[in-house]
Amino acid sequence: MKYDKKNEMKCTFAYKFECGQSLHYASNVLCIPITKCDKPTSTHLRSLGCNSTDYELPEGLLILYRSGIFSIDCSSCDIYICPKHRDDFGIYWRRQTRKCQSPTHPDQSVAKPSRGIPASVCKELWMTKRISLPVGSGICYSCIRKYPVSQDSKQALITDIDSECDFPLSSQSTQTFSQTTTSD
Repeated sequence: MKYDKKNEMKCTFAYKFECGQSLHYASNVLCIPITKCDKPTSTHLRSLGCNSTDYELPEGLLILYRSGIFSIDCSSCDIYICPKHRDDFGIYWRRQTRKCQSPTHPDQSVAKPSRGIPASVCKELWMTKRISLPVGSGICYSCIRKYPVSQDSKQALITDIDSECDFPLSSQSTQTFSQTTTSD
């Protein structure tokens, strides 16, 4: 199916990049609400070395964080996304560089990324320094130690997951999430 350009206006991300169909799966859907993005993210995040056992990050929230939207409110629920942008910011996203992406990484250092930046660290950087880094960007061991995650950013992340947007979680994720939030 050929992508219809007139439907680009529905995609909130059309201003940044050209819209289109997915390269990874056939779809007759042009744009969907971000709250309907419900693919599991744990395997993808694990492959980048940034998964957390404390929470399951919904695909819609992962897409928002990777696009630089860290302030989740009712307007975040009205975002629409085309299949191409869903691939670009979702579970088919890949690191673009082999260098540490930390803003505090010394220029002279040759340390390579050993893991991906977790969502909690990305949220913390945005909350404290207004620095936007995509979830999963490469970070070296010495730089990740510079970013201890505060309880405030952990709580902010859980609030985003549990937000009024009602991001879907798989039944397994919901069970894990409820166990971790009640034990705190």
